[in-house]
Amino acid sequence: MSSRKKSDGHTATPKPIIIHQPSPYPQTSVYGQWEPPGKPSSLYHGDAEAHVPVVFNDPSLTTALGKRAGALDALRGLFLLSMTLGFAIQPEVFATWMYHRQFPPPGHGFVDLAGISWRDVTYGAFLFSMAAAVPITLARRVARGATEFSIIGAALRRGFMLFAFALLIGHSNTYFIGYTQTGRALAILGFFITFFVFTRPRKDWNQDRFARIQAFAWVAAILFLALSPLLYGETFKFSRVDEIISELGFAAVTGWTIWYFTRNSIPARLAVLGVVTALFLASHQDGSAIQRFWYSSPLPFLFENSALVLLCVVIPGTIAGDMILRWMNTPDSPDSASGAVAWLAWRGIALTLLALAATPIVVVGMYHRAVMETTIALAVLSAVALALAWRTSTPTERLIRQLFVWSTVWLMLGMATEPLFGGMRKVPDNLSYFFTMAGVSMLLLNAATIITDLLKASRSLQFLTDVGQNPMLCYILFSVFMNSLLEMIPPARSWMLGSPTTSFIRSVIMMLIVGLITREFTRRRIFWRA
Repeated sequence: MSSRKKSDGHTATPKPIIIHQPSPYPQTSVYGQWEPPGKPSSLYHGDAEAHVPVVFNDPSLTTALGKRAGALDALRGLFLLSMTLGFAIQPEVFATWMYHRQFPPPGHGFVDLAGISWRDVTYGAFLFSMAAAVPITLARRVARGATEFSIIGAALRRGFMLFAFALLIGHSNTYFIGYTQTGRALAILGFFITFFVFTRPRKDWNQDRFARIQAFAWVAAILFLALSPLLYGETFKFSRVDEIISELGFAAVTGWTIWYFTRNSIPARLAVLGVVTALFLASHQDGSAIQRFWYSSPLPFLFENSALVLLCVVIPGTIAGDMILRWMNTPDSPDSASGAVAWLAWRGIALTLLALAATPIVVVGMYHRAVMETTIALAVLSAVALALAWRTSTPTERLIRQLFVWSTVWLMLGMATEPLFGGMRKVPDNLSYFFTMAGVSMLLLNAATIITDLLKASRSLQFLTDVGQNPMLCYILFSVFMNSLLEMIPPARSWMLGSPTTSFIRSVIMMLIVGLITREFTRRRIFWRA
C-alpha cells in the first residue's frame, strides 16, 4: 500500500485474509491521510478484438510492421499474479520474509525496518509496466493528429476512470467495509456493478443495448457508493479508495502529460526527473516551503503533491516504452554494416538468466541489509550482461542491449541512494526503492523480450500474456469477489488452513484460479477498460 495514506480494516473470527496492511502513521480520520515525520500538522490498450491490454494502454500494441509488445503483457501478468498470491496469503502463518518488510508478523503492525521483501516488489514494478505502455499508447494518437488538448483530456479521462475504479474497490473490499456477511454481500454486489461499468463491449455485441446496460451500471455505481456505507454504519468518503489504483491514476495523468511534451527529448524528461528528485530531497527539510508544498494538494481527496515521487519509476518506464516503440517501428532485418553476427540461442539464454537473477539478488540482499554485497553483485551481473549484449546485428538485439544499459543506470542509482532516509523501503517509499524497482522491472521486461522476440518462445509466456491483457479484472477478482465468496461459506473459510504447507497450496490454487478465469475472459475478448 501507499506510504502516504492508510485505511483501516476490521477483524473477524476466523481470521480473514488480509488484502492490504495498514500504515502505522497518524491520520486525520478513520480513512484519512497520515502525517509523515516532520510534516507541519496544519498541512497536511485498444481494440478488444486485438487482445490488447485495456487498463492503461488503449490503442493496440501492434504496429504496421506486425510487431507486438507482447513482453509488456507478460510482465504485467507476472506482477498481477504475484499480487494475487500476496493477497491470498494468510497472516501469522509463514516466516517473516513472506510478508511486507515493514509489516511483519506478529500483528502485522508497522515496524521501522529498512529493506524489502518479494511482496514489496510488485507495487513499483506494476507502476513501471503501466508507464512503459504510455509511449505505445500515445504514439498512435499523435500519429492521428491528436492535439495537446485532446491528449491532456484523454489523460484526465483515464485518471477519472481509474479513480472511479479505486472508489468502487474501496467501497466493495471487505478490508475497508468490514469482515461481516453484510460486507461480503456488498463486495460481491460491488464486483458485478464494477464488471458492467468497466467492461468494453465486443464488436459483435448489440452496441445500443450494451450502452443502456452500462448507463444503468453507472447509475447503480453512484447509488452503491452513496448508500452502501449506511449498511455498516458509515457514509461515503472520497478517501475510502484502493490506494494502489488511485495512485496509478495519478501516475497515468502525469505520465501521459510528461511523455507527450518530452516525447522527442529524453534529456528533457530526465530533467523533470531531476526536479522531482530535488523536491523529494528538499521535502525532508523541516519547516521549509518545499515541505509544505510536498505535503499539500489542490485536490486533497484525489492526490497529494508527494505522489510526484511516483515519477521516479514512471519516467524510467516511459523511457523503456520509447525503446520498445522504436523497435516496433523498425524492420527486423540484420544490419550488414555492423559486421556483427546474429546471436546464437545460448547467448539469449544466458542473458535471460542474468536478467532474471537480479530480482532475487535485490530482494534477498536488501531484506538481509547486505547493501555492499548486493551492489557489487548487481554491478558484476550488469557488466557481464553488457559484455554479452554489446555487439548487435538486429533491432531486437539492440533493444536488448539498450534495456541492459538503462537497467544498469537505474539499479546503480537505487543502490547509490540506498543510505538516504534510513535505507531502501516501501513504507515510507523513497528514491532508492523506486529507482531500484525501475531497474529490476526493466530487467524482467528484458527477460520477457528475449524469450518472446529473440528466442521466439512466446508460447511459454502465453498464460502470463493473457492475464496481463486484462489487468483490471485480475486485480480485484480475488480481493473483492473470490475472497468474499469463500468467506460467506463458513466451511470454506478454514479450507486447507491446517498448516503452513496446505495454507500456501491454497494460496497458489487461488492465484491459479484467478489466472485461469482472467485468461478465459481474455480469450473470449471480454476486457475491462479505464
